[in-house]
Amino acid sequence: MSGNPEQLRILLADAAGEIARHAARELAAALATMTGEQVLVRASSRVVRTALAIADGASAPSQPSQSPVGPDSFGISRTPAGITIEGNSESALLHGCYCLLEQLGARFSALSGPCLPRIE
Repeated sequence: MSGNPEQLRILLADAAGEIARHAARELAAALATMTGEQVLVRASSRVVRTALAIADGASAPSQPSQSPVGPDSFGISRTPAGITIEGNSESALLHGCYCLLEQLGARFSALSGPCLPRIE
């Protein structure tokens, strides 16, 4: 584990399923490309099964204030510790990860693959 307390990390539930784990890996890889920094993925008992928390190494995850409405809904919220993505299913969580990346400027194309801009 890195000694950098500012390093980004993505936290997912200890009991997360394969789709949530895939979402965390996809998000970590894209954020690493966009920031030029390694992004760690770690399991945490503080995160609910269909949520991911993005925080720096010095912050503890916190739960989102509102749950998304609808079977395939997701929500993205800022928390004091960082950003939380929560879905009503693991598939919704994956969609939430891609939505966050698009909000950060990423573009996805079936023909040319992802375009991930550099962010500071």
